[in-house]
Amino acid sequence: MFYKELTVSFFLKMVLKRIRFIILLTVVGGILCLLYANFFITPIYSAQAMVIVQNYTAKDAAAQAAQEAAQNGINDQSQIEDINDENSENNNEFNTGTVKIFASDLNASSTLADYCTILFQNNVEIQNMLNGCTMSIAQEQDSNFLWITMTSSDPQVASDTCNAVVNRITGTKEQKGLFEEIFVAGGVTAVKYSSVPSSSTYPDVRTYAIYGLIGGLAISLAISFILEMIDTTVKYDDDLFKLYKIPVFGEILDFDQKGDTNYEAKNTYYK
Repeated sequence: MFYKELTVSFFLKMVLKRIRFIILLTVVGGILCLLYANFFITPIYSAQAMVIVQNYTAKDAAAQAAQEAAQNGINDQSQIEDINDENSENNNEFNTGTVKIFASDLNASSTLADYCTILFQNNVEIQNMLNGCTMSIAQEQDSNFLWITMTSSDPQVASDTCNAVVNRITGTKEQKGLFEEIFVAGGVTAVKYSSVPSSSTYPDVRTYAIYGLIGGLAISLAISFILEMIDTTVKYDDDLFKLYKIPVFGEILDFDQKGDTNYEAKNTYYK
């Protein structure tokens, strides 16, 4: 057996020689991984809802103003009464978002939202509501908006559980919200309820197919390289020189006649 130099020419000849095998194994690898992702991996669905956390409400601001007025001997509870009245103008302004918000309020609300992510994720009551789902809560770019994400193999369960958790945090007409039970000021409001996801988030079939193609290509090249290294047949005049250390001055083509017009040429080397 003679030593083979691992040059660019060597690898190029190896690839061209077994190009069909390499393409076939690459395609087979992609198809196998595609089938595996589609039929053997349980799809996972994610449902998302968004809530907004505020460190104050219009009622809190009115109560603070009334307290400051009381220190000056003025007892005025009319603003608080208007806010509690669902038909009042102040109540409508708060619900429609026309109440003025300062930058300091937003910063404080963002900090409160950060604490709420820890609070809600570790709350025992919420943990008991998950119904086999996996929950994650994250801030939206360090703001006071929170994304509540629920993942499950059943898209309907993921959506229903996500909305149930949102209602438990924000509260309903029949039940006080978890935030209100813990904090004496501020509030949490649902911005977006989740809908039933129509497509899975895992597995990514396209990614699996790409991995299969890459894996098939790598395996086919490795097999081709091994076959080329253990192949001891002489194919080129350079191989004769490497084997016997004797230069080859020429070659004679050996023709085997097949019919009248077709010839198969074989190289026969002479030293």
